[in-house]
Amino acid sequence: MFDEKERKSLTELEQLINGRFFIALFEYEDKFDNKDEAPNLFCKIENNHIVKMIIFEKMDLKIPEFISNFSYLKSLRLCFSTITSFPKSLTQLTSLKELDLTSTFLLTLPEIVTNLKSLETLYLSGNPLITLPESILNLLSLKRLVISHKEITDLPTIITKITHLEELSLKGCSLTELPNDMKNLRSLKK
Repeated sequence: MFDEKERKSLTELEQLINGRFFIALFEYEDKFDNKDEAPNLFCKIENNHIVKMIIFEKMDLKIPEFISNFSYLKSLRLCFSTITSFPKSLTQLTSLKELDLTSTFLLTLPEIVTNLKSLETLYLSGNPLITLPESILNLLSLKRLVISHKEITDLPTIITKITHLEELSLKGCSLTELPNDMKNLRSLKK
């Protein structure tokens, strides 16, 4: 079903996750009514390659170096997990368009994430982000940024420099005001 490198890496990942595992040929992650039956690792397959991977509810998650073996991966969701490290090999995921780091307890965006040149959508909701690094400007393909956490009272001004951003979601933030330079976001549609 997969090429040898993907199959071997998937087996290693399954052992690393040490949880419930599910592979589907279609969108299926919302079909589990009972949380105890839902898998911790979900993969979607297209054309014999893994294109979407969801890992959730894992504490002290270390994303392995071999993540780069999933070279066709378009979407990586690491929701509700405590991520302890991001490998350099993450930048080799040149097809990655969507990265979901919802509720991963991040205080700042790891520099390695800002090197994902194809990334179009970044979810950072549920994280008590204190700041965003200047290197977020390296995400030249970024069109959608989702940030929300009740503890966020000030929007990092660096956001006003991401001029190619089309959608900025701040739902759930406790903002008292927006930066003056919000007018710089000329591509913003929502």
